[in-house]
Amino acid sequence: MRLEMLRLRQTVGKMLALTTMPLLTITSSAIAVDSPAFPDPKNSCICDPQDPFDPQAQMPSGPFKGVCVNSCEQRTAKILSPIQAAPYNPKPGTIAIANVSHKGKFWVAQVPVNGVQDAIYQIEQMFNSCPLCHSQLRFRFKPGSEVILVPQSLSESPTEVRLSDLVYSIEATGTPGAGFNPAGALANLFGLSFRLVSLEDRAQRMIIVDKHKVEQIRLALRPEEKQKLLKNAMLQADRSGMKFMYSFYDRNCTTELFKVIDSSVSYGGSRKKPNASKEPFFYFPTGTFMSKILQKNKLNIENILTRSQQPEIQKVNQLLRQTKHPREALRERGLNNNTSKMISLNDEIKKGLLK
Repeated sequence: MRLEMLRLRQTVGKMLALTTMPLLTITSSAIAVDSPAFPDPKNSCICDPQDPFDPQAQMPSGPFKGVCVNSCEQRTAKILSPIQAAPYNPKPGTIAIANVSHKGKFWVAQVPVNGVQDAIYQIEQMFNSCPLCHSQLRFRFKPGSEVILVPQSLSESPTEVRLSDLVYSIEATGTPGAGFNPAGALANLFGLSFRLVSLEDRAQRMIIVDKHKVEQIRLALRPEEKQKLLKNAMLQADRSGMKFMYSFYDRNCTTELFKVIDSSVSYGGSRKKPNASKEPFFYFPTGTFMSKILQKNKLNIENILTRSQQPEIQKVNQLLRQTKHPREALRERGLNNNTSKMISLNDEIKKGLLK
């Protein structure tokens, strides 16, 4: 499998090098109102001079290396040292973490170390089915153990907000010139952000704006594994920063979530850990940046993939047919069982169950 992946990657890479990839490349000038937010490249990629944790992020490699990415909207969460956290007065028994997204702003969150009630795997159906989907983790906190948010920008008044849910979402980041191309998914065009976002914000984007269905699977975890999963997700984000590139093959929303899951779960007995290096998780770049481009330009990737005769697009289709669905991967691990069934996030909203 790994050798076959390498050969396909080299073959498609050569094809892309011979084309200018004109198909569906969208530049920032073509994107309408709801476009990704970019910092000023003339100001060292700074979004907010009053924000002490503004990453000033640039594309780490590829053809857009050094160009500012949309970190005014998507950025990786950062664990704070005691000195960094001190101005935000973190409560005992919490981890202070910056760059948490809520209502279009960035906050420092105080996350209870033993507060997770449920860990829920969410699958955003961007089109009809995976692999044209996005995976993320929802953490629901126990009553009385909510996450406390404080604005991190020094220009904001220190008003506290409490959240009963946080979402860990690993998303593609882009530059004004990156645009989208189905074949370009293999061409080292996108970075990665390891985000912590309020459930309210993600639901607004996925369901209200994009009108996607969001499937939910309650992970069959032991109490201590739920806490460890959240801690490992925050550590993964903190260690990753914004220094990695998205990879269709082995670094995307799904591969990175399963790395965190597998590092947090005790396998044995009915729980069997597959060989993750051989699992075919081939997924397109997803997240807020991609959603805005696809929605505003009315691009249906599913139709493009099925109708295109371009050789590089057909190679992408070959890989997609091999892709393992997250639901299947969780079932094989013993983490999706008779206790896992939940209604969709869409139905939770309709029934007024979200707090």
